[in-house]
Amino acid sequence: MLLWADGAKERNGTAFDWSDIDGKYGPNTTYAVKSWQKLYNSRLGAGLVVDGKAGPKTLGAADASLYADGGTVTFQGWKHDVTFKRSGGKYYLKVNNSRGWKLASYNTLNVV
Repeated sequence: MLLWADGAKERNGTAFDWSDIDGKYGPNTTYAVKSWQKLYNSRLGAGLVVDGKAGPKTLGAADASLYADGGTVTFQGWKHDVTFKRSGGKYYLKVNNSRGWKLASYNTLNVV
């Protein structure tokens, strides 16, 4: 979701999009993480190691784009915003202030 929200690129040079969110950490995701790490370094001079791993430093850098407000948390990406909330033990999300909440889970890949 973060890769899509910030406009990371996939292996073929196109934007990492909804069809690329498949719940698997394969070669395309690794490439997109490297793309995001490079993008983050160029925009904010963060000095992340560009290794394609979503480790503590990379995820910590993403924390800078998280904002909590009244029971929700929003990732304010460079291309899209994604807002999350938890209700009744389930997680939900909204993209770019869309109408209604969609169920979010590892098994729910078609959330929008």
